[in-house]
Amino acid sequence: MSPQEKHPFIVWVDEVEGELGWTDNKWTTKANISASVLNNARNKGIIPKWEACVALATAANRSPITAFRKAGLLPSGPDDNINFTDWEHLLAQMTPMKQKK
Repeated sequence: MSPQEKHPFIVWVDEVEGELGWTDNKWTTKANISASVLNNARNKGIIPKWEACVALATAANRSPITAFRKAGLLPSGPDDNINFTDWEHLLAQMTPMKQKK
């Protein structure tokens, strides 16, 4: 990967932040992790590991599996955009009443 190319994890971070209107600082604060996690990923290429990915995904209401894939901790799925795991995660966050609608 050339220096001009962004790591897939950083591309995902940028997409999520754009959708939510968040900054790195806001996201890491909501995830209760050090701001250096995303700073190191952006500036030093040190991509977060399991625990930080879970914290970031949970804070943004995203599937941890997607975060793991983007970070390179799991192999890519058949469709890295939205897959069953993402839907399953979102459904688990809903109340039974909202699931019926």
